[in-house]
Amino acid sequence: MSSRKAPASKSTPAASPDGYHALVAERAYFIWMGRNAPSGDPEADWLEAERQLRSEAAPAKKRVGGGPKKRVKKSE
Repeated sequence: MSSRKAPASKSTPAASPDGYHALVAERAYFIWMGRNAPSGDPEADWLEAERQLRSEAAPAKKRVGGGPKKRVKKSE
C-alpha cells in the first residue's frame, strides 16, 4: 500500500461542510461583535449569518418594469 496523500482540493472553503461552518461562525461572531458583544442569542446570530451569506451568494434579481406603479390621485 502506498502512503501517498490525495492532492489538496482546489475548491473554495465554503464548498466543504467545514468551510461553510467556518464562514457562518465568523459572520455570526461579527454580528455578535456588532452589538458590542453583549450576552444574546447565539442561535439567532447563527441564523442571521446564514441568511446574510445566502443572500450574498444568490444572484441579484433584476427588476423588470421599474417596480410597483405609483398611484395617481384623480382630481374631480
